[in-house]
Amino acid sequence: MIRPFEGSMDILVKTYDVDFAGIVNNTVYVGWLDDLRQIVLDSPLPLQPLMEEHNAAPIVLETRITYHKALRLFDQDVRAVMWVHAMDGVFFTTHSHILRGEELIAEAVQRNAIVRMGRSLTPMRLPRSFRDAFKAYDYDPALTVSQSHF
Repeated sequence: MIRPFEGSMDILVKTYDVDFAGIVNNTVYVGWLDDLRQIVLDSPLPLQPLMEEHNAAPIVLETRITYHKALRLFDQDVRAVMWVHAMDGVFFTTHSHILRGEELIAEAVQRNAIVRMGRSLTPMRLPRSFRDAFKAYDYDPALTVSQSHF
């Protein structure tokens, strides 16, 4: 199944990513998710025009990470994958997998919005081009393997 706007990146676990036991700290996962979200949104919703032309930016409203295995310093063949899982008029949900080889290490679900910059940070309706591009995938979230959802 083709997942909407799927993006991925290779991960190299660095010494500053781990705690004293050599396990990747949970805050590092959030940083990887931020990097992934920028990759995923780059094509359908480029950040620079969004900020410059609409005075708006994507934000994360909620993050839930389920850890299945520990990721450690010196682990090899680590990569992360993210896609847009669901969308309505104002909010969109991303799902992510952190993998070591084919082994699922962690999965994350994030609820996102686009907000107008300024004091109120009011969520705005998702741009029509973004919504239309998502619909073009003919994606059914009910058919996905992941058990995490809001």
